[in-house]
Amino acid sequence: MPPLKDAEAAAWANTVHNQGQPMHRLPEDVLLLIMGWLDQRTVVAVLAKVCRRFRTVGESRPLAERFLIQRPTLGFSQAHVPEDVRELFKRRFEANSESIVDILPMPAPYRDPFELKETLLRILQLSIRNLQIRDCTDEVLQIVCGLAELTHLNLYGSYYITDTGLEHVGKLTQLTKLDLGGCSKITDTGLEHVGKLTQLTKLNLRACRKITDTTLEHLTGLTQLRSLNLDGCSMITDTGLEHLGGLTQLRSLNLYCCVQIRDTGLEHLRGLTQLKELNLCGCVKIRDTGMAYIGQLMELTSLSLESCFWITNVGLGHIKKLTQLQVLKLGGCYQITDTGLGHVGELADLRDLRLAHFGAITDAGLEHVGNLTQLRSLDLSFCDRITDTGIENIRKLTQLTRLDLDGCDKITDTGLEGIGGFTQLQWLNLRECDQITDAGLEHLGKLTQLTTLFLNCCSKLTDAGVMLHIGHMPLVNSVHPTYGYMSIGRNE
Repeated sequence: MPPLKDAEAAAWANTVHNQGQPMHRLPEDVLLLIMGWLDQRTVVAVLAKVCRRFRTVGESRPLAERFLIQRPTLGFSQAHVPEDVRELFKRRFEANSESIVDILPMPAPYRDPFELKETLLRILQLSIRNLQIRDCTDEVLQIVCGLAELTHLNLYGSYYITDTGLEHVGKLTQLTKLDLGGCSKITDTGLEHVGKLTQLTKLNLRACRKITDTTLEHLTGLTQLRSLNLDGCSMITDTGLEHLGGLTQLRSLNLYCCVQIRDTGLEHLRGLTQLKELNLCGCVKIRDTGMAYIGQLMELTSLSLESCFWITNVGLGHIKKLTQLQVLKLGGCYQITDTGLGHVGELADLRDLRLAHFGAITDAGLEHVGNLTQLRSLDLSFCDRITDTGIENIRKLTQLTRLDLDGCDKITDTGLEGIGGFTQLQWLNLRECDQITDAGLEHLGKLTQLTTLFLNCCSKLTDAGVMLHIGHMPLVNSVHPTYGYMSIGRNE
């Protein structure tokens, strides 16, 4: 929510006064919450004129734009910590040792380093275990390292942190969760200090683009690690993955767009026998040989191979043994044909299957998909060879709650009749299905659980037809025909 303008704030204050609402009697921390939505000038110039108490509170908020303090049960947006309520916060935090303090340092040139340090030192007196700092700096981290009981530290998006700051983080030996996502200045040198945090179970290095295989070598001692996110760390190679082979407690590994990884690198992951989630989306050098190694990770429940476009039907044959798979994402693997879907059809426990942009699959391939009767979500977007017959072939998927047919432009009203049998559907995308007409929408009337329906660019539909057949459903009755766009969504 943006700061209110002077006129808006004055009108709000005048309404409060005229209606006799006892705003001035609200508890101090509630007033701070309200004033946190306003900019400093508005508080001083407008609200301070409402009553004496507003002026007292307003003039005492020098840290309003600097600190944001949150608890699991009560959030304060841009709330400051004036002297007269610090004890109140302190008592609350001490009553809940799992509290979260979220600090938002004010950007230069408005930051007062002395005042920032003073408040941080006061926070250090509390029993804080979870800490999130936005736009953190090395100087702040130097102070934070005094929180000896800290177990969770979230520094996501702190662009200004350097390897010097991570040297301080290395002193927090009780840390079990560390989020450095988006800290794009850190390098292998800084991650050497993180490698000393042997209690870590979760580490996020998403978009830390300067790290290389050397970082993964530093992490070899983190034997308790269960989750590692290397999303976008494009300098990592097969050599780096060799260092991960000893992290046998890993349950989740994200290698999204680690574009230098080849089949040889996946061979090093064979020892991760407890791995449940593996994301290889965008690892464009992986081929069928690498799939053979993945096929040995028998505990996998989620596997993403989107845009791994060298994978063929042979590669899918290697993963049909992963009988515990519940999520399989294959979007953009355009060399896979109906034969490959035959292997997918043996994964009887699948709940979520994504086949977007499978230009080679036909209605015959959907016969195999129709055997996956546990499916809840199916993405067939831009599988443009699918016809009404394909919809008939998946009619046994009665537990579907989400179906994406975006760009399946050969589906007609007959196909909509089949879709009407998926009575558990909550989300349906029919964008660019431009063969369907108003008459076909009548079949969707059976979808009483539907909460979201997309009808964008369905050129044969009319406003009147949509309102006639869809209007009685528990959806918002709004149609936006501009440029052929139509969408229906639940009225929240």
